[in-house]
Amino acid sequence: MILKLKIPDLSDSVCPECRPTVETLQQTIVELSERVQILEDEIKELNTDPDNDENGSNKGKSSKRKGKRSKTANLQIHNEKVIEPEAHIPSNAQFIGYKTFVVQNIEINNINTCYKMARYRLADGSIVSGQLPAELKGSHFGTTLRTYVLYQHHYCQVTQSLLLEQLREWGVDISAGQLNRLLS
Repeated sequence: MILKLKIPDLSDSVCPECRPTVETLQQTIVELSERVQILEDEIKELNTDPDNDENGSNKGKSSKRKGKRSKTANLQIHNEKVIEPEAHIPSNAQFIGYKTFVVQNIEINNINTCYKMARYRLADGSIVSGQLPAELKGSHFGTTLRTYVLYQHHYCQVTQSLLLEQLREWGVDISAGQLNRLLS
């Protein structure tokens, strides 16, 4: 629905040299008013909730604020699961699409790596061996684990005993002394 804007005729009250400018401004106002109306109609259409009936009343669900951004629009989706209704679907039922519900979660896994450093005995009797990656610095705990422990203890104020309990629950074989050395 385009709103017709009534602009008063200013031809008698405007000086002759200003008349072209006033007419251009009036035309611009009309065009902008039409564009605003088109955009408002588009916004109204986009904000229409499919759970609302034709009267606009919501069927028992909480309504969302208009103009609110989608919090999940830019999320990378790792898993997608289709959930069919539990009720029997008659053969004449028409599929109308999916209602999406995005759940954010984190996954923390215990990842153990066994480094097998190849060793060779040279003709002169000396031994040459592969070297551990430099970022390990000879530690039995990887950089991600060390970073997590330091962050939790120093920035989140998690105590050593709680960290030790959490790490052991995740399957990390670490002693209280080893944890203390990581933190100091």
